[in-house]
Amino acid sequence: MLGDAYPLCYRGQPIKLTHGERTVAWSLLKAYPEHVRRTTLLDRLDSESANNILQVIICRIRHKLTEVGAPNAIETVWGAGYRWKPGGGHAVAEKVSGDARGITKALRQLYSHSG
Repeated sequence: MLGDAYPLCYRGQPIKLTHGERTVAWSLLKAYPEHVRRTTLLDRLDSESANNILQVIICRIRHKLTEVGAPNAIETVWGAGYRWKPGGGHAVAEKVSGDARGITKALRQLYSHSG
């Protein structure tokens, strides 16, 4: 199953993410084009601390993406949660067939190769 064990890369350059950041990033990518509820992301982080932790993680992921020249791919869905932006995950939507291998292949093509 596709999960947070896979590194996230952009144009062949790995993006150094903490375990929590990878968990959130892959949760959003796997749910694309749908959003993921804040409560779901907090559950996946195993965090009962303040809701601020999720905002901090999202901010860090956004910053790390822009550091390597990647577009800001995370969109806030007010009152609902977060999702991978259509522009940031468009190639995934076109290539994913619904199974984990299809998702893995599409994401690797999107984030591991020069474009």
